[in-house]
Amino acid sequence: MKLACLLVCSVRASSWHFISLYPSLDGVKNKSVSHNKWKERIRKSGGVLPSHIVYAVKFTSDVPRRFLKAKARMVAGGNFEKPPDDAFENFSPTAGPSLNRLVDAYGTLKGFEFWSTDCTQAFLNAITGDRDIFVRQPYGLDLHNGLRCVYRLKKYLYGVRRAPLAWQQTLSACLAKLGFVSFKDDPCLMRRVQTDEQGNTSEIIAEVFVDDIKWATNDTEALKDVICSVGDQFQITVGPKKVDSLLRDKVDWNHAKISTYLGMKYSQTCDEQGYVTLAVNQTTYIVQVIKRFELDGDDYAGRDTPLPAASSIKELEKKIGKLDDEKLIAWSKKYSFPMIVGSLIHAMVRTRPDIAYAVSVLS
Repeated sequence: MKLACLLVCSVRASSWHFISLYPSLDGVKNKSVSHNKWKERIRKSGGVLPSHIVYAVKFTSDVPRRFLKAKARMVAGGNFEKPPDDAFENFSPTAGPSLNRLVDAYGTLKGFEFWSTDCTQAFLNAITGDRDIFVRQPYGLDLHNGLRCVYRLKKYLYGVRRAPLAWQQTLSACLAKLGFVSFKDDPCLMRRVQTDEQGNTSEIIAEVFVDDIKWATNDTEALKDVICSVGDQFQITVGPKKVDSLLRDKVDWNHAKISTYLGMKYSQTCDEQGYVTLAVNQTTYIVQVIKRFELDGDDYAGRDTPLPAASSIKELEKKIGKLDDEKLIAWSKKYSFPMIVGSLIHAMVRTRPDIAYAVSVLS
């Protein structure tokens, strides 16, 4: 956990009386401060946010899925922040399903190779600057012999409302220095086109979804240079290993070839004629949904359940008839209908447009 990014102010939990200021967590000596000054800054910032530790486990999109890694991070309670006057002040765009399909289609049409990289602890790369954000020390974290502390963030933590936007601006600025240009309609899509003296054109496309970046290119050597340059500033991983300019020749770049992106399984092939095929599925997600709602038993295996054509729910009820199966009635009471339909919508907008009609009627 990267706690060295925090400017720490020790405070008594009962009275909020500041007694010392730590510029970092690296053993720098205490400096006296005026507690009235800090109390005023906290008041103007909207108060102190709570925080907690979140633990997560990450798996692949293979069937069966494989364990990738376990991770933990300190998360701020951004829901306690004072709402901004402008509702869009902290808005951060992300690459949606339509943009993702556009990149897949364009890259496949051009015969590009698809890669993906991940940025570890992405939000911690964005600097807060003059913005005051105070976070209370999470319970269970003892850094100062039981003394409860309040942190003034020097960099953004996960959970802070402005963190996604700050990271997106930080990453975009980095890519802009490398020659990338954002599309006006969607800043999550960036493109760089360069032509050498021999007239060869190198094109690289970057699709950004928070800390996951999908690349499409016809020049993998140039892409390696870009990824290493980004890795010099942020902790970029290719497969299980960190990559930067010094490690360029030590990285197994086969791990960069896209296999999993946003929970979707990717498979790219090229035939003898040079035609590129990109197959995308959410089989792992769908299997998890089936198990989650207990539809993996023998009673449901292999059943064909097409939805009759209908213009309204009432017309649909007439065609289907009343539900009289006691087992199904008990099942329908156990699970939330909106939860079930919502799970289907996620698959529909990504890889299963064939179920759009059924999901639309049921929702």
